[in-house]
Amino acid sequence: MLVGWLQNQGITHIAMEGTGVYRKPVYHILEEFLVNARHIKNVPGHKTNKKDSEWINSLQNEL
Repeated sequence: MLVGWLQNQGITHIAMEGTGVYRKPVYHILEEFLVNARHIKNVPGHKTNKKDSEWINSLQNEL
């Protein structure tokens, strides 16, 4: 259901912030859309825990 909705919205890439086990079910559902975390890590710029989602969102033009 979620995957179909994302496809209907034209979503092709998703960047996800999360390191705990709680993210695993979401990861498995969204796996085909997720960008490689190593690619995000290697993009110039520094993120802080407080601004993670804003920083990741700013990368959308670089993916």
